Amino acid sequence: MKRALVAVLALAGCRNFNQALIDCFENGVCIDGGSAGAGGGSAGGGSTGGGSTGGGSTGGGSTGGGAGGGAGGSAGSAGGGSGGGLGGGANGGGAAGGSGGGASNPNVWGLVPGEQVLLAAPGTVAETTLAVTRPIGASDLVELFVERPDGGALALPNTFALNGNVAFESFLTVWAPSQWDAGALPFSVAAYSKNTGLLLARTQLQLVHRAPSPTLLVDDDVRGSNPPLTLLPSDEDVAWRDVLGGRDAGFDRFVLPAISDGGELRGVIDGYSNVVWYLGEDYSSTALGPENEETLVAWLGDGGRRFVFSSVAYLYWWEGDWMTVARPFIRDQLGAIGADYAYESGIRQFSGANVEVPYGGFNSVQLSYLNPSPTTDVLIRETTPDSGLAVTTRYRTDAGSTVVFSTIGPEAIRPPNAGDTQRRLMHFLLDGAGFP
Repeated sequence: MKRALVAVLALAGCRNFNQALIDCFENGVCIDGGSAGAGGGSAGGGSTGGGSTGGGSTGGGSTGGGAGGGAGGSAGSAGGGSGGGLGGGANGGGAAGGSGGGASNPNVWGLVPGEQVLLAAPGTVAETTLAVTRPIGASDLVELFVERPDGGALALPNTFALNGNVAFESFLTVWAPSQWDAGALPFSVAAYSKNTGLLLARTQLQLVHRAPSPTLLVDDDVRGSNPPLTLLPSDEDVAWRDVLGGRDAGFDRFVLPAISDGGELRGVIDGYSNVVWYLGEDYSSTALGPENEETLVAWLGDGGRRFVFSSVAYLYWWEGDWMTVARPFIRDQLGAIGADYAYESGIRQFSGANVEVPYGGFNSVQLSYLNPSPTTDVLIRETTPDSGLAVTTRYRTDAGSTVVFSTIGPEAIRPPNAGDTQRRLMHFLLDGAGFP
C-alpha cells in the first residue's frame, strides 16, 4: 500500500493529528485548554459532553476529586458500565471517584475499556480495547473521542479503530508526551451517536508514566493503527507484540504515522538499547525516509546497540544494482555491497539454522535480496530455487552496533502454519541480534 494513497483517508479522520503529535513529542504539550466537546457538535460538546449527562449521576459516580482529582467521578457512563471514577489526579489530589453504577443495564448505553489504567514510557504508545454496550434495538453507529475527564477538548494524540463506524468494539491508541517525568494524565473517552451527535456514554481512564523498557518496537507497516488509519491492529502488529511479550524482557511500542515526516522518534529512541522496526509490505518512497535513517544512524553510532529491521520492500526504491547501493545506509548500516528487488510468482523456500520459511506461491510476491559485504553474516538464504541469495543478514557496524536485516515479507509466508512460522522467524531475528 502506497502511503500517498493514505492521504485520502486523512481528510475525515486526521483532526490535525500531525500537529498534535509534533506538539506532544517535541514540545511535551499534550493537553490544551479547549472547553468545547471534541466531537458532538453543539449537542455533543461542551456541557452536554460533560458531567451530568455523560458523567456520574446517571452512571453512578459523582464528579470526582477536588482540584487535583481530575480523573475521578463521571466514570459510569450512562449505564453503570465498569465502575466509578478513578482515583484523584496525578498528584493524588482529591478523593477517588464515585462508586460504579452496578451491573450493565441492557436498556442504556455503556462504554467499557479493557484497561482503565494505561502504562506508557515517555514518547511511546499505550493501547486498550473499548467495548460498546447498547440498548436493545439501538442501531446508532458510534464515534469515539478522547476528552477531558468531564468533557471538553484534550490534545492527547490518539486513534480509534473503525471510528465513526463502531458497532460493538474499538481499539484505542494514545501517544504519551515525550517530555514526561512522572505522574498520570487523566482523560475520558466519550461515545457520541454518529446519527444525532448526542453523547451516549463516557468512561474514565488514566495514562500513567513508567520508565522505558530495554526494547522499543516501532510499528511502521501502514496497517492497523498507523494514523490517520482507523483499523484494527495488523497481523504483524499482533505477532511482534506476542513474540516480544513472550520473552519477558519488557518492551515499549511506538506507532509511526502512515505519512511520516521523519521527526517523530527524535528524543524517544535514545533511551533504548534495542530497537525492532518493521515496515511490513510497505513499498512507498517514504518508508524509512532520510530523516528516520538519520535518526537511526545517530543511534547506531553510539555503539553497543541492537537493531532488527524487517522489510520486504525497503529495497523497492533503493536497490541500486547488485554491485552498487543506492543509499549509504544500506552499505554502512546493513552491510551490503548491492541489492536486488523483484515481484514474481513461484514456490520458494528460505532456510537458516533452525528455521525454515515456506514462501510465495502462484501469485506474485515481493522479493528482496542483499549482496552482502565480506564482513556480513548471512543468516537465511533462498534454498528453493537453490540460488543461495541472502534474505536475512547480520552486520556489525563500525561503531560496534549489531544490525539484523530481514527481507522476508510476512504476508507471503505460505500456510497452513504461516502464523507460527512468522513468530518463529521473529524469535530467530531477535536471537540473531542478541536481544534479551
